[in-house]
Amino acid sequence: MNDLSLPRRFLKVSRNFGLAIAVKVTWSKVRGMLFPALALPDGRAYEDRPRQVSFLLDTVEHAPGTMSAVAGMVEAHGDGSWEICVCDRPGAPPETLRLLARLRGTRPWIRIVKADAAADLPMAARWTVEQATGAFIALVAPHDAPDADAVRKLLDRMRHDEGIDAAILTGTREETAGSADCRLAMQRKSRYLESQAGRWPLSAAALAERLPEAGTACVRAG
Repeated sequence: MNDLSLPRRFLKVSRNFGLAIAVKVTWSKVRGMLFPALALPDGRAYEDRPRQVSFLLDTVEHAPGTMSAVAGMVEAHGDGSWEICVCDRPGAPPETLRLLARLRGTRPWIRIVKADAAADLPMAARWTVEQATGAFIALVAPHDAPDADAVRKLLDRMRHDEGIDAAILTGTREETAGSADCRLAMQRKSRYLESQAGRWPLSAAALAERLPEAGTACVRAG
């Protein structure tokens, strides 16, 4: 979007969704153009200690079964160092909306970020990433939630080798960073913000496709 279209965008969103939403959308667009590699929150959405891993989920991209499984995995992990940030955007199926209604406000490590109908996917993803406090970003496949051992496997690999910027967990097929077989993708949050240039994906395969081979470790499932 260029500068000349911003006033027209502001007026359209204001007319359809109200002044507050128009200001929020326009500010996100301006900030994204000025600082494309940064996702800086306007303020902490909730007061809590920083987490170790932030799982990013999308209500349209991820099946409700996957979202429920990830929530159960994080709860079973138990030490409070993992969190979930859910991008709640228009188009989610009814069963996903029912799941969100059950999860909303139940745990301090579940953050549901509501995206307005005026927000496109990159903007909705930006708002979600801004709430993530983890040192690492974890993305999962839409219909395949990994278990806690797989998450720890990638974490240990990255902690013990500072030269690894990202790691992916694959299934049974060829292990390549761009593989559609990617079940789990993890990246240091600092590198995620720098490398994705303001277009942060919310699914494992989408991130894996954009990771360079250098600095990316492939780990076999099982």
